[in-house]
Amino acid sequence: MSEAWAVVLTGERLRLRLNGVAAHRIALQRVTLRSNTELLIMVADSAREFESTGVSRRLDPDLTAPRIAALTQVIIALDNKFLDANPIWR
Repeated sequence: MSEAWAVVLTGERLRLRLNGVAAHRIALQRVTLRSNTELLIMVADSAREFESTGVSRRLDPDLTAPRIAALTQVIIALDNKFLDANPIWR
């Protein structure tokens, strides 16, 4: 996610004439919010389970990997779409 943000911010700072910057920024904000919300929910659920049972597997990689993979695919698709619209930036 940080790389996707870096592309947008660097392009803005260099004052490149990039296409769709505002839409890409909004899309990244939404994915960032979704990612942060999911992370907070996972941590809160894990903490609740640990407090009540003394153990929690909710943050085990085998359980979190599918969620991480799904978000990663969304970020890659957004980044590719933005880069396709701005071939000079590749």
